[in-house]
Amino acid sequence: MQKGSNALKISVVGDLGTGKSSLVLRFVQSSFSDALDPSLEDNYLGVADLDNGERYKLDILDTVDDELSDDLEEVIKLSDSDVIILTYSISEDASYNNLFLRCSRFRTRKEKIRKNGTLPKTLIVGTKSDLEDHRQVPRSSGEKLMKAFGLNGFIECSSKSGYNVDEAFKIAAQLALEKRLEQGISIDAVYQDRSGTTVDRKEGSEFDTDKDPSSQENECIGDKDPAHLNSLSATLQSGRRNDQSTGSLEDAAKSKPEHESSCCVIM
Repeated sequence: MQKGSNALKISVVGDLGTGKSSLVLRFVQSSFSDALDPSLEDNYLGVADLDNGERYKLDILDTVDDELSDDLEEVIKLSDSDVIILTYSISEDASYNNLFLRCSRFRTRKEKIRKNGTLPKTLIVGTKSDLEDHRQVPRSSGEKLMKAFGLNGFIECSSKSGYNVDEAFKIAAQLALEKRLEQGISIDAVYQDRSGTTVDRKEGSEFDTDKDPSSQENECIGDKDPAHLNSLSATLQSGRRNDQSTGSLEDAAKSKPEHESSCCVIM
């Protein structure tokens, strides 16, 4: 199995105003701001906690609103992604309609974006789920869009409250691992020390994850064992939500307010 970068590459794409930057910053810094400059493109490093207790480094690209242009640089950028997160706001019909058009363009350009025989996995994220009283896009519409274009997952979240943000990036990490597995690429194991610094056990390199050290309890962050990745993929397949007809998070619905009873589906 070919060895690859130990940081899973995630690109966040969507209309201005859908909260892409707020989503990323809530994940990597556990903070919220609605006064961010939407014209800036930036990279962030974070760590995703999986259900099995392992953690994987994420290299997250917060894009500007490029509408999946035909520009060669943009095609290369998306080709290098393991997962593309596509965002729309549940409180804005126009952002959902634009996402539909974006998905249509993505489908026509997928051969340009294809790399090493596999396309990036794609996760739809409905943002601003705290604005339930102003909802314009039903939860079912996100799931229908996912199925219509054969995408890989759907979830709603709130960057303001933090609800489902970690879950969204956990799903993205799971999908990224599946893509690496399909490509025959292994992931180097990394180590999380108590200071919040991630150390590559093989190379000895470090980077600051910007995560709150108090929230990081487990120390083993990854695994390059191909057998484990196969096991992880099988676990993903068998562990998907029981209610496939609605895709609802039953446990979350029981413990969360109405506006946080969001939908989560992995295909």
